[in-house]
Amino acid sequence: MSRLAWLFPGQGSQYPGMGKELCAQYPAAREVFEEADDVLGYALSELCFEGTSEQLRQTAVTQPAILTMSIAVLRVYLKELGEQPSYAAGHSLGEYSALVSAGVLAFADALRIVETRGTLMQQAATSGIGAMCAVIGSNPEQIEGVCKDVSTSTCSVTISNYNASDQTVISGHREAVEQAADRLKQLGARTASLPVSAPFHSPLMASAAAQLQPVLEACTMHDPLWGVLSNVHGQPYGSKEEVVRLLTAQMTAPVRWDLSMQYLVEQGVSAAIEIGPRTVLTNLMKANAAQIVCLPLERDAQLSPVRNAVQRIAHDSAADQAAVGVEPSTEGGNTEGQLIVRCLAAAVSTRNRNWDEQQYRQGVVEPYRQLEAIQERLDKSGDTPSLDEMKQAIELLARMMRTKQVPHSEQQERFAEIMRTAGEHADALRELVQEAVKSGAGGDRHGTVIDQG
Repeated sequence: MSRLAWLFPGQGSQYPGMGKELCAQYPAAREVFEEADDVLGYALSELCFEGTSEQLRQTAVTQPAILTMSIAVLRVYLKELGEQPSYAAGHSLGEYSALVSAGVLAFADALRIVETRGTLMQQAATSGIGAMCAVIGSNPEQIEGVCKDVSTSTCSVTISNYNASDQTVISGHREAVEQAADRLKQLGARTASLPVSAPFHSPLMASAAAQLQPVLEACTMHDPLWGVLSNVHGQPYGSKEEVVRLLTAQMTAPVRWDLSMQYLVEQGVSAAIEIGPRTVLTNLMKANAAQIVCLPLERDAQLSPVRNAVQRIAHDSAADQAAVGVEPSTEGGNTEGQLIVRCLAAAVSTRNRNWDEQQYRQGVVEPYRQLEAIQERLDKSGDTPSLDEMKQAIELLARMMRTKQVPHSEQQERFAEIMRTAGEHADALRELVQEAVKSGAGGDRHGTVIDQG
């Protein structure tokens, strides 16, 4: 069966001007940058649109900037295409974008985390004892052997990134990294020092990882709406309980991008979309899994080929279902069983404009947990949601949107999308949805009709 994956880039993909064109064309992208500015308390958008390479290279700025750009592109994709993936994966920092995409983390929480993460990494870089180096044209086994040979108890180097079979990054004490690079060049490899002084994804980041852990523990986590692959082992997160442990471990463990891409191949993924700046992961896909078509998405001109790929996947999936006797949906793959999932997705992908912590907990966190509990029961039983469960889901989502102060027009669009999955219950739900949108508008608009199709 054809499947789709979303991929999110990490640090190093930033560039001056990123997001400016997208925000000029799409309000959905502009709102993401505005939310980031509000959460961070400074004009991140201005740094992205008009800043210099040097400004964007500061790790404490780079990380929230790439996260914001990726989520802005994602919101445009969701509004223009809407097709959800089977899996999401992000390279290092990009794992946070993947977790936001699947509803595990709220965008605002992820911004605060990666800002802290970037600051901790930047502080580690100030000591100047660390270094990183890319190695091309040597297999991981040979590199592991060289790293082991040159390392001592006080000066060590390890592999930090398994990007592809012939593309690896080593990290550690500067002296050990340089010795390993020289030895590998003698063995025929090509090496390139990276413009960082902190040994990311190595044991030398242990103190930064220890400081990041309580920041992660303070955030509300949710079970993923689809499989999110961990950099630590290249497998999907099993539940929200694993998030803190794996994101903490990610600071010192190597990025197993090779295993993540291998997993996508094994699961029958046929296409991937790189959501965010540049094309690093698109290029890596050619080395890891040439059978997976990977398309970049960060600007308007790239939407058309992505749309064609998504439509082809939907067509192939319908053909696969027909071949095994499953009746394909007439609504682009949406069924009644998707209504709760779509409500969950809408709950996490709408911007929050209410910064009252108590109101947010009562009006967003608590109803989200109730909505999550409905889906968990359905997942265990294999049932489709009942009419009562659909009604409850709509009421819970309406409450969350009211609390988050989502604009009336956006509420209309969200509920219109959700109603396409209502099936035979559409008539019974229409009046409830109309009342939900009407009450969410603060009484300034009346009689809005939500079209089922």
